Amino acid sequence: HYKNYTKRITYYNLPCTFDIETTHGTKASYMYIWQFNLAGITIYGRTWNMWERLLVMLNNILNLSQHKLYCYIQNINYEYQFIRKRYKDKIGRVFATEKRKVIYFEMYNILFLDSYQLYGTNLENIAREQLNFPYRKTHDLDYSIKRNSTTQLSNKELKYCLLDVITLSCAIFNKIQQHKYIYNIPLTKTGYARRFFRELMYKDS
Repeated sequence: HYKNYTKRITYYNLPCTFDIETTHGTKASYMYIWQFNLAGITIYGRTWNMWERLLVMLNNILNLSQHKLYCYIQNINYEYQFIRKRYKDKIGRVFATEKRKVIYFEMYNILFLDSYQLYGTNLENIAREQLNFPYRKTHDLDYSIKRNSTTQLSNKELKYCLLDVITLSCAIFNKIQQHKYIYNIPLTKTGYARRFFRELMYKDS
């Protein structure tokens, strides 16, 4: 990690990503597996309680009351609708441009950001344009199958689930290399244009 002395906050300069897979029931959708990748290490669990225990553990190990961790989610609004209902009293800062257009939210001292807003495209295009490799999952996951937290998943199904966070972590790692520090990465794709014109005005002034 490194220190940003301007704001006197320490950030972990590491790629971190999160994703869930859900099953659509007759009345609602529910999560049956979550995936979390930190600096190339991938962890998965089957319940929200397991995910919360991971966040508590990370807080203790990484001392997140003193050091900040950024975690990217592809299309954060989907995950946020599940999280806000369960952890309303544990969510801190939330930044949204519209009612259901969340850019980031904070929970357990982790800042979760929307990678879709950063790239403006899906993971397939991110892999092809940013990583120079085709985004291929092991097989097409059959979403007609109803799964829950106790459903046994095959190795192929697990690989399918885990590939999302691994691919996104590789892309975020490249962004860190490009910008040197993770906090220099713009929140949205349009942030690059705003930064360009801002630097241009400072240059001319």
